[in-house]
Formats: sequence, structure tokens, C-alpha cells
Amino acid sequence: TVQVCGSQMNQQEAANTAVLLMFIAHSYTQDETCPLRTWHKHLFGSYCSVKQLDSAIVRLLSFQKHILRVHPRDLRGMSDSLHSAELSGANPVNALRNGKTCRGASAYAAQCR
Repeated sequence: TVQVCGSQMNQQEAANTAVLLMFIAHSYTQDETCPLRTWHKHLFGSYCSVKQLDSAIVRLLSFQKHILRVHPRDLRGMSDSLHSAELSGANPVNALRNGKTCRGASAYAAQCR
């Protein structure tokens, strides 16, 4: 999402998107999860309403065609980009923007226009 929509997002929006993706991953992988309202209270309370947050999650899921996995090839490329940014002290958002293109990126681009 950041890679394709990144030019339309500031760093705060990119960070919020990353946190929402963490919420989705948390909800998908854990048996007992913190509900969205708790994430909203502590992380997004001054940024948006719970309803807006829920809509953003649905949109992120639609970008993924509701598939909650990453192809190993894409994961490796993203992981390498983030690791390189960490080692060099670079901005991780820029690392993902400049990293390898993920499969399905054209679907992301269509949603961001």
C-alpha cells in the first residue's frame, strides 16, 4: 500500500496504515485479541473515529482481495528493504517505496487513484 500510494501519503498516514496492517495481522494470528476500540483509544483517538478506522481496515483488506498472506518472494523483498533501511538509518517508508514491487500492486494503484 505504501509502495503504490506512498506519494499520496505523508509519513503520518503511512505510519497509521502500517499500524492498521499490524492490527489486521494481530487479529488474524492471535486467539485472543485487543478489540479495535482499544487500538483506537490508545493509537488513533485524536486522528479519526472508530467508524473511519473500521472503513480503513475494510479498504486495506479489499486491496489484498481479503487474502491475509504474502507470497514468500514478496515478503523477502520487503524484509530486505526494511532491514537495509534499519542498518543504514534510512527512513523505512522510503525503503518500501523504493523496494521491489509486490504482486498485485496494480490493484493497489487502481484503488489509490
